[in-house]
Amino acid sequence: MHMKLLPSSPRLQTRTFGLVACLLGIASVSHAATIFEQNFNSSNTVSDYVLPGGTASGSLFTDISGPAGMTQSITNGALLLSNVSGSGNDSQGFRYTGGFTGGTPSFLMVEYDFDLTTSSNSTGQTNFVFGNNDEVSRPYGQGSISTTNSFGYVAVKGGNTAGTIQISVNTTSGFQIPAFTPEGTLTFRLYLNDTGGNVNYVGPNGGNYTSNSETISVWYEDGGTWNDYNLNVAANSGDLYGFRFIHKNTAESVAIDNIAIYDSTVIPEPSQVALAMGSFLLVGAMIYRRRKA
Repeated sequence: MHMKLLPSSPRLQTRTFGLVACLLGIASVSHAATIFEQNFNSSNTVSDYVLPGGTASGSLFTDISGPAGMTQSITNGALLLSNVSGSGNDSQGFRYTGGFTGGTPSFLMVEYDFDLTTSSNSTGQTNFVFGNNDEVSRPYGQGSISTTNSFGYVAVKGGNTAGTIQISVNTTSGFQIPAFTPEGTLTFRLYLNDTGGNVNYVGPNGGNYTSNSETISVWYEDGGTWNDYNLNVAANSGDLYGFRFIHKNTAESVAIDNIAIYDSTVIPEPSQVALAMGSFLLVGAMIYRRRKA
């Protein structure tokens, strides 16, 4: 079950609560606007999910491609990336460039389903990368991810034992989440904070958490349980202009589905708003009494 909160009106919330938030000095997350969403259910043709002309939209990619020997297909309602006979150095994937509607966001919540459909032991990996145009426009197999142009990325690769995987943020070695055997399809939830300050949010398990300034936090759901790896890994120098997904150096197949990206507005919690409004009413009453006197 995926927790996709309905988008609300960020402009109305910002106008209503902006002054309160400034006075309280407290920030929290409201999932304000869905800026990209794709579940691969509308067609079995990969090209139908790519917007012609090398651009992108709120549900279509700039491209989905790879070299000879690597295939991209729609299988069981998901995008399947497979290395059939390609070189171990080949890479394929999908990307979104051209910027999000409304400008470059400062806080993203990203959710997607991820499945290694061939559970062999492999040193290959996938990278879900977020960054500026220079980073997300690069060829999939071109060198290392730039720390200057990327905001950050989540890497998943096979573990040292067949059937296991490892997860890391902003590194291809020293994986922060040790190898484990998934029970099935994983649902990832990422929080990317480029606001310049700490942001409170409600995690997918209903608990209260803090996303530190300029960090990425990662969660994943496995077998119905949300695993809290609130790593708050330091981000790189890039921004949140776009994204690309890279599948490389592996004979494993990767299925990805139900991609949803939210541009989150920083607003105070309702309880904090009530407290602040009560304070405003009290101050207003005091001013009124003084003027009347």
